[in-house]
Amino acid sequence: MWEVFTCCSENPYQGMNNTQVYQYIVGGGRLHKPAVCPERIYVLMLECWQHVSFNVFSIFQLTNKLIIN
Repeated sequence: MWEVFTCCSENPYQGMNNTQVYQYIVGGGRLHKPAVCPERIYVLMLECWQHVSFNVFSIFQLTNKLIIN
């Protein structure tokens, strides 16, 4: 979703190698909110980016979150 809202005009984690990206994410770092991204969609992105594998949303749950919110 992040790439969609940046219109693929930005590279996520620009200038970082894979190890640096991993350390950034594990340390709690997340991509910034794209300017044209609605707040509720960014909040959903942040929920999806949580570092807890058992909290991964199913496509059904994501669809419900998008429709209901």
